[in-house]
Amino acid sequence: MDIKLIVSDIDNTILRTDGTLSPETTAAFELAAAAGVPTVLASSRTPTIASGLLDKVGDLRYMILLTGCRIADMKTGHRIYQRSMERSAALELISYLESQPDCYLEVCSDERFLLPCAGLAYIHRIRAFERYLHDLTPAMIEMESVSRYLAKSGAPVDKLFFYTKHRTHFLDICHGLPQQASIRLVSPVPNGLDVLPSGVNKGIALRFLLAQLQLLPEQVMVFGDSENDADMFLDGTFNVAVGNAYPLLKERASFVTRSSDEDGIAYACLLYTSPSPRDSTSS
Repeated sequence: MDIKLIVSDIDNTILRTDGTLSPETTAAFELAAAAGVPTVLASSRTPTIASGLLDKVGDLRYMILLTGCRIADMKTGHRIYQRSMERSAALELISYLESQPDCYLEVCSDERFLLPCAGLAYIHRIRAFERYLHDLTPAMIEMESVSRYLAKSGAPVDKLFFYTKHRTHFLDICHGLPQQASIRLVSPVPNGLDVLPSGVNKGIALRFLLAQLQLLPEQVMVFGDSENDADMFLDGTFNVAVGNAYPLLKERASFVTRSSDEDGIAYACLLYTSPSPRDSTSS
């Protein structure tokens, strides 16, 4: 197998469930880099939040961010791909979601996360996403009304995410969502939805990046755990689901590795990117 690039989700994939990156995983990425195999990370995060991984993940230069809305060159800061939501659609959706009780909402706008006070108070009350919110803090701005702020400021909207604890309430909110042809919905967690510009996902961004890097899908190994990673499982790529992945993702995988808490990424990297004894002899 001639792997030239590793592409991986971050949370619950390269990171353990407690948010740490194990020494074994870091070492595996370093070995891959030494073998000439760089890494691309794909996440819902912004460059600011993701930058802490730059010196821990082997040869990491490019990142697919905001669930596919952006590709950034992390060494130069240059955006090589960017998509934002249609403005009127974004404002209508945000206004609707802000009106829903017991609903956490975050709006990504130009590398900042805008959060309504009521939604942030709710998510703290139910003690959900505590580690994620800690990571989000440097880019977080809390306000009474995100929709009013955006209407006045004219700031762009990259994507939205909303979550509520109870399934029935979540389904009720989804049923009432304003119908918009310019958006796409994908579920990164149970009872939560990413709202993205139509035609945006991690897979589309990955195809764009592979064209820029002049790589074929057959030269790429992809890791993921959740529904929004399925788009990166392209035809021809070697697709790896961690042991804690959604069942649907495991069904689509070329290989199911160990869980993220059992260094599944390290295990698969060592299996498929390390030189074989024959390769070592021939070199």
